[in-house]
Formats: sequence, C-alpha cells, structure tokens
Amino acid sequence: MAGCTFQLRGTSKGSSFSRKTFAPSHKEGAYFVIMVLKGKEIAETIYENLKKLPKPEKFLAGILVGDDFASSGFLNKKFSAAKELGVDFRLYNFGADISGDKLREEVGRIANQSPCGGVILQLPLPGAINAQYVLNAIPPAKDLDVLGERALGAFYAGRSKILPPSVATTEEILKK
Repeated sequence: MAGCTFQLRGTSKGSSFSRKTFAPSHKEGAYFVIMVLKGKEIAETIYENLKKLPKPEKFLAGILVGDDFASSGFLNKKFSAAKELGVDFRLYNFGADISGDKLREEVGRIANQSPCGGVILQLPLPGAINAQYVLNAIPPAKDLDVLGERALGAFYAGRSKILPPSVATTEEILKK
C-alpha cells in the first residue's frame, strides 16, 4: 500500500485473527483497522465444538431444485458435515420443471413432519419460481437460514431462537 505506514497490532498466539493498522502519510491521525481473519481456523473451532454437542433426535432436510452444479456442491458439503457430526440429513431433490405451487406444497409437507427439526432450501431456485413464496412455507422454528418472512420478522423483533447463519458466524468471530 503506497503512502501507508504499517503497524501490526493486537496479534496474540492462538488468536483466529490479527489486526493491522494502516496510517496514511498524507492524513495525520487517520487510521484504518483491517482484520485478517483465519476462516479455516474459526470453522475448525466451531466444528470441534459442534462435535461435543448431543446428537439431535430430529432430521435436517436439505432441498435441492434442479441440477445447478454450485448449488448441488454446497448442499453436498452440508450433507457431508452433517453426516460426520452424526446428524440425520435427508436430501430432497426436485426437478427444475416443478411449479412454484407444487414446490411450496412439497417444502411445507417436508417441514411440517414432526421428526423434521429444520429445513434448508438451497438457493437460487431455477426459472420463474418465486423463492420467497416457497421459503414462506417453512415454519419459523424450522427455518435454519432465517429467510422466510415470518422467521426474518421474528429475528428483527428479537423473538427468534435461530440466528441467520451470517449473523451467528459474525457473532462467533467477534467472540475471539
């Protein structure tokens, strides 16, 4: 970074991130703090903590619509992690030609089974399917991504027991 002095600050052994302070030479007193996150270390710590928890009695449903390569890869990673953690992960595949109404009905049917503990609808959905319409079929207590309108509303109102994954991850990083 041209025109900047570099000072390493706040790095401690065993920490999952370090702070670097940059002071532009043309502006006295202006500082920018950049955090370098060690994502793999943070993920491993979270994963090890999850291994210590009791195995859930209910199953986790993963729903894939169509044959998008990236979506399939993401859901397969979730499946592998769940399997290693002893979680009963059930993958439901639907063709890209399914209608929005039929998909919403199927998602609701899966989510409303009493042994189902949570649902992940892998996005994006193909074609003209309205994702929000389908996500709203997932009960808020089982909406693990907190993307349905009721689940999101409960989160914003401070009434949700489930945090959106990005919020939970950020919270975990800030604890370090």
